Amino acid sequence: MANSKNILICNSIRIDLTGLQSVEVSLLRFLVLKYPNICSKAQIYEYCWGDKIVTDNSIRVAVSNIRQKLDSNGINDLIITKRNEGYSLSKKVFFSSEKSNHLKKTSLIFDKYFHTNILLTILNGLLIYFYIWIFSL
Repeated sequence: MANSKNILICNSIRIDLTGLQSVEVSLLRFLVLKYPNICSKAQIYEYCWGDKIVTDNSIRVAVSNIRQKLDSNGINDLIITKRNEGYSLSKKVFFSSEKSNHLKKTSLIFDKYFHTNILLTILNGLLIYFYIWIFSL
């Protein structure tokens, strides 16, 4: 993602994430992927830093930088701190990449897959019911 321009879309407001470090963008993306769940510090460390050794203060600094960026663009209180649990988002937000010029609704990818599976399951059930009905005549 180094060559692309990351955009966060919140309440129809497009926020250019230029200026945030890649680990901060990763942290924000992880919170979007896990919305509405609470992400523990351990999960965040693993996702954002992997095997790198960092201090306990690393997440707080990254979250603080993200909040400053969001606040300067009129988005307040998006990241919620859950004491002794981790962090979560207060509402759904979306990512866009200017490189691909295609809106990536990260949090909706699962929803589309889930709805498709439900529809296929219902249709499969109806088909089985229809076959049973036909052969019972």
